[in-house]
Amino acid sequence: PACQIPVVTGAHVNCTEGGIASHSTICNWIVDDGFDCINLGIVTCNAGGISFPVCVPKPCDVPAITGVTPSVGTSQVPSDSKIDWTVDYGYTCKDTFSSVCSKGILLSVPTCRDTTMTETLTFPLCPCVEGSCVDGSCCPWECKCNSDPKAGFWKG
Repeated sequence: PACQIPVVTGAHVNCTEGGIASHSTICNWIVDDGFDCINLGIVTCNAGGISFPVCVPKPCDVPAITGVTPSVGTSQVPSDSKIDWTVDYGYTCKDTFSSVCSKGILLSVPTCRDTTMTETLTFPLCPCVEGSCVDGSCCPWECKCNSDPKAGFWKG
């Protein structure tokens, strides 16, 4: 007996998908981009039966992005799900609305920049006095008085 070759979302075959293969026909299932499958490879039509793969869209890794916190507490999300982002204190970010997972690719991920000075100064330029530089002309940044008198934030 012949075999019915199914149409499988996420894989294609070198036999006629959705068609009929005669007994002893050899077919090769190959995964499509963006999918994970089991039962791929060479199969043979035998007495009216043939193996076929089972496929699912690839999940997306949730990236660690400095400056935002994801709405999910997992390292991966399934395809077609979304991640909302919360901007962390001290950062300015673009594309923070939502990221959508599409077959292993996370679309529209945020980019952030630190709005405070992140470099550690190794020499005293401007000691802090009540939140401002002693001499405003000594450096292009304003002091941010805290436990580190050399910490500051950029004016620009």
